[in-house]
Amino acid sequence: MGINRILVVQDHDFQIYSLLIKGQTGLPDAFLPWVMALCTENGVRFVDGTGKYLDIPMYSSVHIDGRTITCLNAVSGPAGNFAAGLGPDLIGISGKMLTVMTQVVMAVNLDEPVIILGESGTGKELVAQALHSLSHRKTRPFVAVNMAAIPKDLVESELFGHRKGAFTGAIENRPGAFEMAANGSIFLDELAEAPMPLQAKLLRILESGHIRRLGGGPESQVKARIISATNIDPAIALKTGRLRLDLLERLGCLVIRMPPLRERTQDIPYLFEQFWGAPSSLMDKEALDLLKTYKWPGNVRELRNVIGRVRWLCAGAQPTKAHLEQAIKLGWHSQTVPPFKGARRRQIEASGLPRSTFYYRLQKGLITSESLSGL
Repeated sequence: MGINRILVVQDHDFQIYSLLIKGQTGLPDAFLPWVMALCTENGVRFVDGTGKYLDIPMYSSVHIDGRTITCLNAVSGPAGNFAAGLGPDLIGISGKMLTVMTQVVMAVNLDEPVIILGESGTGKELVAQALHSLSHRKTRPFVAVNMAAIPKDLVESELFGHRKGAFTGAIENRPGAFEMAANGSIFLDELAEAPMPLQAKLLRILESGHIRRLGGGPESQVKARIISATNIDPAIALKTGRLRLDLLERLGCLVIRMPPLRERTQDIPYLFEQFWGAPSSLMDKEALDLLKTYKWPGNVRELRNVIGRVRWLCAGAQPTKAHLEQAIKLGWHSQTVPPFKGARRRQIEASGLPRSTFYYRLQKGLITSESLSGL
């Protein structure tokens, strides 16, 4: 089987389209003076009429006559078609995903902070991992910190480390995530869950480039690239006091927006094949149609889980629409979230949160009547 590549082309007007290269092929007249493109082990080679050539390595971008051309791997999909891919799960052929992958490739070897925006389950951590694994930092650590999962009284120790005796239970010196990610990348997930005092300290670190462990001692230089993510619309987070504007400005030098799955339905057959490990033609037409028309509130994470439940329910038989409907009904998005109407619906929409996340935080007291009054 020959080597295949997908070239994602962005023109003067920032329009995105893709060009699949199979083996050796002629190019449209718009690409003159380049008349031929040849796939290589490491990327694609453009050749002009005189024999001169230009190599575009895999996962890199070049500028040709006002166009930005990005070389991506081609992942096989339904009916012999191909999608672009940055990894086993970060794949797609939709315009929005091609835009995301182009942005990732153009950002991998920069040092500026990146913030990734998107609903829960869209694959924000996959983008963060791609930003690390495709960069010159790939042999260094990638350290992920979920800001919502760490108790507030321990979060500073987790990030900055501590010295022995800094607090009760600090029985030894311990490096924090920033030190462990030295010369690599640190990923601050669910940024909007960070307490305000911590956000102030993060801002100081970004401005000074240095950290100090809890309990004192010398400062050390921050040598990690900082990648952050949030599933809350930054405008809503600022309005409700969840994020500091000055911190957002520093962390959001580069912004990548992950689209929800309902806005990239073209990618669903390819994702199905990746998760199932078999052609999407295995499902009957009604089941495939439902895959594309269901709204997927849990996004790609929900799709993966639903496919796992379908495999369990069909027990080796051909997956049908009935299997898929049952698998969706068994999911958390169908079972645990009460229906909502009127004012509550408007509050959920204004919060920018997925419905399940809104109710979880409401039940835990993380959303108050005061914050709701501003929505």
